[in-house]
Amino acid sequence: MTASPIPTSTVLITLDRITPPSLLSPLPPHLISPALRQRHHFLKISPDNPSEYLSWPTSCPTHTVLDLLESLPKPIEHVNYSVRYSVDAESAFAHVEIPSNDSPGLRLIFQWDPDGWKYHNIALMPFPPNTFESLQDATSFNFVPQSPTAVLEEGDDDSYWNAYSHDGDHEGHIASPEPEPLGAEDAYWARYTSVHGQHNPPR
Repeated sequence: MTASPIPTSTVLITLDRITPPSLLSPLPPHLISPALRQRHHFLKISPDNPSEYLSWPTSCPTHTVLDLLESLPKPIEHVNYSVRYSVDAESAFAHVEIPSNDSPGLRLIFQWDPDGWKYHNIALMPFPPNTFESLQDATSFNFVPQSPTAVLEEGDDDSYWNAYSHDGDHEGHIASPEPEPLGAEDAYWARYTSVHGQHNPPR
């Protein structure tokens, strides 16, 4: 199934689940991306640690993101969210600006899955430079992605996670896999330094 524009309902459901982060409870598996589910599983991350549970390691202060998320009003209102898209060799991402009275503002990141858009990360505005106003514009510079689910089905979990190097930008870029598979899960995690960083290399 080809990726389609993210519906507002997906954003609203996700926001309702993650705000406020001080009262965070486990997200239903069908709402979060395969990569984030794997992160929770392998690192044994629970909602008791909202910064780790909701986001990947980043160069921006985590407390800033959580403070902005904590300050969002409830109930979540239906608004026209600004959205931009990015596509790389593996995935399509929707970057959704969450209106806020505080600067710099929040951005929810969703990853495309055959079942629809899944929550993947949270970061600060502005939009990264490698994003586009429409999926058509984003895909015109890239090919249609293979879903992370398909990758997991074709091989074991390690082969999927080995595709992420410490230099990768996991908001929308996945680095090339290692040429040789790692021998054991412990060996992989010993080399695991940072994933899904905040930096966004220019095109």
